[in-house]
Amino acid sequence: MLVGICALVWLQPWAPAVMEVAVETVAPEQVSRVLAVNGRVASEVSIEVRPLVSGPVLEVRVSEGDIVEVGHVLALIDPATQDAIVRQAVAGLDAALVGQTNAKSTYARTEALGTNAARVVLEDAARAVQTAAQEVSRLTALLDQAQIALTRFTIRA
Repeated sequence: MLVGICALVWLQPWAPAVMEVAVETVAPEQVSRVLAVNGRVASEVSIEVRPLVSGPVLEVRVSEGDIVEVGHVLALIDPATQDAIVRQAVAGLDAALVGQTNAKSTYARTEALGTNAARVVLEDAARAVQTAAQEVSRLTALLDQAQIALTRFTIRA
């Protein structure tokens, strides 16, 4: 029994086991930080962009995550139908300008007749000049609206 006690004292099973460790020699080197994580990245501020017009997108000039400034072109929407509306407005305005020129020349001719022209004919010619001027104003505004709508086919930041 004495041998068993001596062996127990010699082995000391209650003492922690000796661990083997790897030893490295320290030397000066460049240190680089690497952070490998899984997850989602979310911006502090995000903005949804919705165009005022509809149509097929011709070109997207930015990618997700790009930094843009005010006025930067983000995308282009096909303006073909709006281009046609602008051309139609220009043609209408041109026709109204021709009509206004004709009305003015008719009034001038009628006025040149003096007392040989009936007062009703002169008044009709004056009304035609006024109506033509109003039509030119109306079609100018219509052209302005069409051109403003055309700018909406370019989506800007």
